[in-house]
Amino acid sequence: MKKEYNFYNTIFESLKFGFPLLKKQFIIMQVVSLLFYSFPVVGIILNKNIFDSVNILPDNTNKLLPLIFLITMYFLYLLINRFHLIYYTRYLLQYGNMLKFEKLSKIKLHEKCDEINGEKYEDSSLYREILKARNASQNVYRIIEIFIYIIGLSFGSVFIFLNIKSFNPYLLIFVLLNSFAIFFENYITGKKISQFKIKNAQKNREFEGINDLFIKYNSNRELKVFNIMTFVKNKWNEKINYLIEEEKLLNRSQIFLVIFSEIIKFISQFGAYFLSGYLFINQKISLGEFTASLVAFSSLVNFTNEFFELTSFLNRFVFLVKPFFNFMNIRHNKRNEIKDKKFKNIKLNNVSFIYPNTTKKAVNNINIEINKGDKIALVGENGSGKSTLIKLILGLYTPTEGNVLYNGEKSKGIDKKDLYSDKSVVFQDFNRYFMSVYENVLMGNYCEKNKQEIVQSLIKSGFPLNKFSLEDNLGRDFGGIELSGGEWQKLSIARGFFKRSEMIVFDEPTSAIDPFQESKLYEKFFELFSKKTMLLVTHRLGAIKLVDKIIVLNDGKIIETGTHEELINRNGYYNKLWSSQTKWYDLNYDS
Repeated sequence: MKKEYNFYNTIFESLKFGFPLLKKQFIIMQVVSLLFYSFPVVGIILNKNIFDSVNILPDNTNKLLPLIFLITMYFLYLLINRFHLIYYTRYLLQYGNMLKFEKLSKIKLHEKCDEINGEKYEDSSLYREILKARNASQNVYRIIEIFIYIIGLSFGSVFIFLNIKSFNPYLLIFVLLNSFAIFFENYITGKKISQFKIKNAQKNREFEGINDLFIKYNSNRELKVFNIMTFVKNKWNEKINYLIEEEKLLNRSQIFLVIFSEIIKFISQFGAYFLSGYLFINQKISLGEFTASLVAFSSLVNFTNEFFELTSFLNRFVFLVKPFFNFMNIRHNKRNEIKDKKFKNIKLNNVSFIYPNTTKKAVNNINIEINKGDKIALVGENGSGKSTLIKLILGLYTPTEGNVLYNGEKSKGIDKKDLYSDKSVVFQDFNRYFMSVYENVLMGNYCEKNKQEIVQSLIKSGFPLNKFSLEDNLGRDFGGIELSGGEWQKLSIARGFFKRSEMIVFDEPTSAIDPFQESKLYEKFFELFSKKTMLLVTHRLGAIKLVDKIIVLNDGKIIETGTHEELINRNGYYNKLWSSQTKWYDLNYDS
């Protein structure tokens, strides 16, 4: 069950998660924020003393040097303010701290992805959650930044009021009146905008969906071929015209609100100026106190505007950041390190597995034992459960029922690094890393940068080194060379070789390679891994006679086990598979 996040606990979660990532920088930001928002008091004091000095200068020329000093200090105050805006706000916060935080929060996100069990990735909703979390992560920083600003702003506002209350305390009445106008306008406007967004969310999605049709290559291609560009343009016009009309209605509904708010702001500003002028004319306050009152009022109004603007942003970021914490708080099984990481055996006891959002068992009541040095093939037609079973054996999936034991311990409780440390795999749906040829193989065992071993792995896999060099970058979209499907597959096989683990799994490793090359490649596999444990998954039976034991799957169940000869002699399901495929291969088979 997902944790519900309201406004306050989302801020708390953001501080709890984000503050330790940049503790030193956030403390410095808070100190600078307190100083910055208290700094206008210095300007008010300097302003007051400058005008008081100007007022008495004709009667006391001795005040000239102190006046020059005060004016110099005032310009220094303005310079420091400008430096803060340019260097601290624009450079240090936006391009320094924020980028560092983004990097560190993404690392935490990647670590979370690594913790989640593999079967959860079969649920398409998880992928959407990850994308939302990735896009939302930067909002954590924004929440902490705004929280720091609000503390500084509140402190500075109190500091200004304490400074002026001795000579013009009634000024606060007009500050509060102005604050009410700003609050009223922001609250009602925000409410109307939220209602507008909720009402038109579906229409916006429809508009964006149609808009993407013009941009994406596959859809744009169909628009041209089927000659439906005009039809789609009309649909696009219909959606955008509706949204424009809704926007107009929203703006019209806000006009009177804004006028009312501006009238109250004008009254408060007029009242503050009139009050200060009245006190000065009646000699209740000095010239310096008069100007200080106006500057203080202006500062407090600016602070109030900024406060409501910040809280508005805070509300927005709190809403936007929720997907990040929804994802980061997904629970996962606790795992422990094991002492003996070397592969000895794997046992599957009554193992069944059901994919997320389905009810049918992809594998059903499987019992297998794999010992060190075994050569085992899992065969069956597409959809028989072979790849699912492999992912359970590797520990990528957690069984719905039963247990997978790795060296006698339940795999779901073993630390993932230990679980995968002595296993290598070549998947059917392998990754295409858009890096160099060298880096593609290095991914198999990135801690060991042995160039000679990488070359040997490529040679063993049959990768055409006569056509490509180790330094060649791959992926046409990234400015590199494009490989064929078979060449990509051989590269993934080389990656599996390079890991040099005790157990290697081949999950349909030659699906993009023709049957004749496949037979030769399998023979090379068995030659290279004669002393290793090997698990071969295939529905093409080119080199199946080379394994010690064949396990035949159908509809998620084991229906036959035995050697090639034993299964042929039984004249069962395996025999039918074999007979239907022998024409593909140049095999010396005597039935």
